[in-house]
Amino acid sequence: MKLFIVLFALIAAAFAVSDDGILRRESVVTAEGFDIHLELPDQKQDASGHLSGEALVQTGSYSWVDPSGEKVSISYTADENGYHPSGTGVHPIPEAIAKSLAYLASHAPKDQH
Repeated sequence: MKLFIVLFALIAAAFAVSDDGILRRESVVTAEGFDIHLELPDQKQDASGHLSGEALVQTGSYSWVDPSGEKVSISYTADENGYHPSGTGVHPIPEAIAKSLAYLASHAPKDQH
């Protein structure tokens, strides 16, 4: 069910764009998963997904040109462990938050069972 929700959201986003300026639009949906590609003059999106057990595993990338003319790119994997982005549009975790996370991890409550 999650596969179809994500799939329809991606297809809806791809088709919400008018045909003006579309350089490439492809979508393939099978029982095993999906592949979607959309390319505009200043944007690009690729995504593919499949079920792995009961979890939807999706990989993809998207990019755009920001107002200053710089290309911003993000690649990602989304699975049962969450969303994992990387790329020029992903900012590092602020130092204060990283320290807080490290502190919490080192002071986790002991299992009392």
